Amino acid sequence: MNLRLSIFLGFICLGSGFSAFADLPEPNQTIVAFCDSHKNQKVGNGMCAALVHHALSAANASQGKKYFFSLSNKSPIVEKGTLADVLPGDVIVFRNAFFKTKNRTMTFGYHVAIIKSVDNENKISIYQQNYGGNKHVVTTSISINGFKNGWIGISRPKTKTPHQNSNTVEQDATSNP
Repeated sequence: MNLRLSIFLGFICLGSGFSAFADLPEPNQTIVAFCDSHKNQKVGNGMCAALVHHALSAANASQGKKYFFSLSNKSPIVEKGTLADVLPGDVIVFRNAFFKTKNRTMTFGYHVAIIKSVDNENKISIYQQNYGGNKHVVTTSISINGFKNGWIGISRPKTKTPHQNSNTVEQDATSNP
């Protein structure tokens, strides 16, 4: 199902009282709602990690410690997991990642964002800020087929336990894989 059709069906379902994201884990639902409600706004200090930190905090969640899906230029195939495992609200981390398609080139140094959607053509849409100097929440589409170099990892947010440190996300977002 293409993205436009799934969005259209989501609006129909929402009108009947059914949530389009009903099958998502609770933290993911709250994270997506947070990002949607903050589009075109500056979250925190406008840095990429601030968006992720505040979205996870709104969901009382922390970034999962294990990457269930990753790509690396050292082995350009999926190291673990599949793109089909990726859900809206998951956290994506980039390390010197380079993407090139016929019409577009994108480079991410050390960057972190939230997955908005994944389509059947291996394109992911992300919520991000502080990319290209823009310190407001925007959505960007990336073709995984255009991955050429670097590393990306995707993790699933986990509901916090009472003893977890609230700075976990920012530490994870800036550490090397």
